[in-house]
Amino acid sequence: MQGVYQIAGVIVKLIYSFEWTGKYFERYAYSGDKKEDVYLEITDSDIDSEDKVFPNTPRYFLENLAVLRRLSRILLVDYNALLFHGSSIKVNGNAYVFTAPSGTGKSTHTKLLKEYLGDKMEYINDDKPILKVVDGKVFVYGSPWNGKHGRGSNIFAPLKAVCVVSRGEENSIEKIPPNVAIKYLFEQSLAFSDEASANKVLDIMALITKTASFYLLKCNMDISAAKCSYEGMIYED
Repeated sequence: MQGVYQIAGVIVKLIYSFEWTGKYFERYAYSGDKKEDVYLEITDSDIDSEDKVFPNTPRYFLENLAVLRRLSRILLVDYNALLFHGSSIKVNGNAYVFTAPSGTGKSTHTKLLKEYLGDKMEYINDDKPILKVVDGKVFVYGSPWNGKHGRGSNIFAPLKAVCVVSRGEENSIEKIPPNVAIKYLFEQSLAFSDEASANKVLDIMALITKTASFYLLKCNMDISAAKCSYEGMIYED
């Protein structure tokens, strides 16, 4: 089976074996007449390699992991596009990325923001957005890997700010300097061991620290937390 998709502005022709993979990527289907930028074929060998890391996992899911692993490196090295762990939203034409270790509550917080802002806010991606450098600026793109709730779409916006989320009984938000934020950026970036990929990550991170603002949010799970982050980070626009 095969399909053509547009991910972070890159046209990808994907050859795969399981119908589930096609359904997973269907929201990113490309129907234009441009030739593909990337030709990617997932083989049984690719799936077998994932099985060694994640034994006893269904092969259709392993195929998805193989796509993620191979495509994310191609996007990074060839297109300056980094897969990042966070929940990303679009407000007033700008992108905001909320990041934290899994289970901290970043998706819960952006859900509260959606309740608070309504149609003023769009989800870009709720789990693994793509941070892409275009003409010296960083943009946030949606990706097919958008979390268990499927919140996200094939849109993009310029990165305005990154917010590190932590739990707290009282809500508070403060700006933090780039040299403090960089630690969190690296922790939530997809890791690569080869030199070319590592250098690309460093380059993208360096640009993010120069062009974006950074915040530390301590929050509870109440709608008041959304009001706090909106007034402290977004409303200033």
